[in-house]
Amino acid sequence: MEKTVKIEDYNPNWVSEFQQEKARIMEVLKNSPLCVEHIGSTSVIGLGAKPILDIMAGVRHLDEADTFIEPLKSIGYEFVPHQEFPERRFFRKGQWRAGTHHLHIYRFGSEQWKNHLSFRDYLRNHPDVRKQYQELKKLSLAQKHPADIVGYTEAKAPFIQKGKLLRVADCSVENDKQAHFEQVQKSVWNKGMTPGMMSGAFGKKQYGRYLVVSLWDSEYLHQRYLDKELPALIKESGVKDTIQYITGSLIELHPKWAVI
Repeated sequence: MEKTVKIEDYNPNWVSEFQQEKARIMEVLKNSPLCVEHIGSTSVIGLGAKPILDIMAGVRHLDEADTFIEPLKSIGYEFVPHQEFPERRFFRKGQWRAGTHHLHIYRFGSEQWKNHLSFRDYLRNHPDVRKQYQELKKLSLAQKHPADIVGYTEAKAPFIQKGKLLRVADCSVENDKQAHFEQVQKSVWNKGMTPGMMSGAFGKKQYGRYLVVSLWDSEYLHQRYLDKELPALIKESGVKDTIQYITGSLIELHPKWAVI
């Protein structure tokens, strides 16, 4: 039986419910090393959500999940094959499209693993974005798709996977340190260095001024990079000592933009 899409106000009991369910999962899978995280809207304090606990477990090798089917079945989880998501193994507690718990299994440290944690942490740390997401879920999507959970989920995707962003930085570099600055740009900052960075380039303007451009998959992954990775990279590269000043802009790219 399919549930209607109902967004409930944040319930502080979701935290303890997750801890209890995590303990059950860890007990039946006690012979397997796991990292278990609370994800999804119920993991974000203050955010309304469908009353479904989303749980993510990280494993060393994804094929380990094949051995989880019977143990998890003993505590009410059903394995649901999703061939369209080869990097995930999915288990549901409850009826089809009316589950109470969703267990997502990924390889620990994979891009999917990091993305889930990044989005959760971004909502936790940015009240303004959390409010926008709340309004999207409660006022728009649940009203437009009251009996269509698939349509509701698909309608959220543009928010979760926002349009690509272009970061442009204007850097002024001391004359005797330009060679070091250019080497850092070529070796330290590059495509694939961090989740969400799709490409990058830099060019010298004049008199020691450079433009550094990077293309990002989403705003929250860019913010994660700024908060968690950039400080260490700056320290490692020594580039801070080469720059006199830096200004920058973050531009959201519209899908209809094109170069003619």
